[in-house]
Amino acid sequence: MIKTAVPHPTAAHSKDDAQTPKKEVTPGNQFIGASLNMLWKLAIVVLIPIVGGYKLDVKYNNLPDWTITGFIIAMILTTLVIKKTMDEFNVKVYKDQK
Repeated sequence: MIKTAVPHPTAAHSKDDAQTPKKEVTPGNQFIGASLNMLWKLAIVVLIPIVGGYKLDVKYNNLPDWTITGFIIAMILTTLVIKKTMDEFNVKVYKDQK
């Protein structure tokens, strides 16, 4: 009997992976990624201070003092998140253009 070599299943799989085209990272794709990243950060920095302020107002029965304070904190944090995200995005786009 003659034994023939059977290719290993992972060898054929890795050959197919080499032929699979890679997706190109474009500034548009980077912008969408940065926007989605910023979205969850904004949800956190807006909801926590405002909801926390409302809960404190209900607990201490002094509506709307803490809610307004939470809103002001949320505006400041929102500005910081947007600035940081735009700075990160600009660095990524600038690096890719070189």
